[in-house]
Amino acid sequence: MLLHYEEALAAFDQAISLYPDYMDARYNRGCMLTTLNRDEEAIKEYKKVLELDSTHPESYHMMGLSLAKLDRSEEAIEALKHSIRVAPDNHLAHGLLGMLYLKLGRFEEAVDASKKAIELDSQYLFAYSTLAFSLNKLKRYPQSLEACEQMIALNPDLASAYDLKATILGNMSRNMKKKEERMRLEEAETNVRKAIDLSDGMVGYYNLACVQTRLGQHEKALESLRKSKEFSTDFNPEWAWEDPDLDNLRKEPFREEFIKIVGSPSK
Repeated sequence: MLLHYEEALAAFDQAISLYPDYMDARYNRGCMLTTLNRDEEAIKEYKKVLELDSTHPESYHMMGLSLAKLDRSEEAIEALKHSIRVAPDNHLAHGLLGMLYLKLGRFEEAVDASKKAIELDSQYLFAYSTLAFSLNKLKRYPQSLEACEQMIALNPDLASAYDLKATILGNMSRNMKKKEERMRLEEAETNVRKAIDLSDGMVGYYNLACVQTRLGQHEKALESLRKSKEFSTDFNPEWAWEDPDLDNLRKEPFREEFIKIVGSPSK
């Protein structure tokens, strides 16, 4: 596959050497470079296209994507805004803009951008994900849960959607009476187990440990935490030491086992 891309790049290079103002060749070369994660080179190519046509929306959009991949979020947002000004019906640009706002903690703006993306394409799963995460951060849990249900309706086998649903249900339960809280936590456990099944354990065990701790199932929670460390690709020991859901695991008589799993706290 890599050889195929290199051959395509060589063809674009040849076309550009013959016709330096050939915008399609430059744009497609940029897209190829973005695909190959050669984003700095891609950005230069998109800028050359925009020198030839300052209203080329696709170049602004793809430049925004490459900038986002390089964690240059503010620059990416500006590029995407340019793209949207020229082509306001591009749901992908609105969706990526929403994701960047979410990453920067600008949750209201993330909600607005995601809703616009969904308005343009009601099947846009990525935008529902951003919307659900953002609404959860804003503690607008019923609306967040509704967006999460839309994710599941669009893709019933998406493990991360069930894991997110469990997180939302757990958050919703915090200010409820004991009986209602337990019901929500048990519903959260059902969803997180679904995430675990769908992902062969790659997603969900950490969330399960949180739910089990809050339900008072401390030994089970320790085992789930151990599995999270074993199977998850993004297990974060520092967060495990800070997470309020795991408070009881950090206390005696569970603290020693917790440290065996997570490691000692960072100083």
